[in-house]
Amino acid sequence: MHNSLLDKLKPHLPILVFLLPVISINLAYLVASFQAHIPQCIPYFSGCTSISSAGRIMPQKGIFLIGMVPAAILSMQLWYQSEGWFTRDPKRKPSTTLVLTGALASLCLLVYVATLGIPGDVYRLFRKFGVLLYFGCTFIAQLLLIRRLQQLAIETGDSQHRVLANRLLKLCVLILLCGIVIVPISLIEDPVRRKQIENIVEWNYALLLHIYYVVLYPAWRRFATQINKDTELTHGY
Repeated sequence: MHNSLLDKLKPHLPILVFLLPVISINLAYLVASFQAHIPQCIPYFSGCTSISSAGRIMPQKGIFLIGMVPAAILSMQLWYQSEGWFTRDPKRKPSTTLVLTGALASLCLLVYVATLGIPGDVYRLFRKFGVLLYFGCTFIAQLLLIRRLQQLAIETGDSQHRVLANRLLKLCVLILLCGIVIVPISLIEDPVRRKQIENIVEWNYALLLHIYYVVLYPAWRRFATQINKDTELTHGY
């Protein structure tokens, strides 16, 4: 991605990382249901289909690719830029653990999308582990960023870091509870009912995971504005 374009996108990375996957997933579902490839319902409440089922064939898979590939690339950039953003020093890089965890999540998303709809047990295994690792590593990266914000609040005395960390932590508790629910669901004997509830959890877990970036966005933009002001003062504008 061209540097000048990336520089323009940096202040908006969190909202882009939210919008691209959420829009592509829901748009793919609408197209698939309109073509009668999957049932018509509100999957967040009825669980009539899985996210994967919504994007297995064309043109829905194309919608997935258009949304998910840029989202994966931009999410890598988000985790890479996060430390410098909140310290108001764009040259400062985040911890290696945060970068690697976020990068692994993004790579797993790319593997999942690339193998979606391809028949065969090997590709099915890639999809399964790809999506599980994407969900898990993204959640861990989100927790690592919260921890860093808490540390910055102590180091700098900036209450904005503490407030943001608390908001994100509350959301992560909801995400964790949503993920834990999947354990008792596996005990349901009726396979149809079990699959429906699993689908409901999957849709809502994915949505909550991406709402994290909506909560992050206002503070990200605020610090981006401050970085720009500091840069202008440094250069004497």
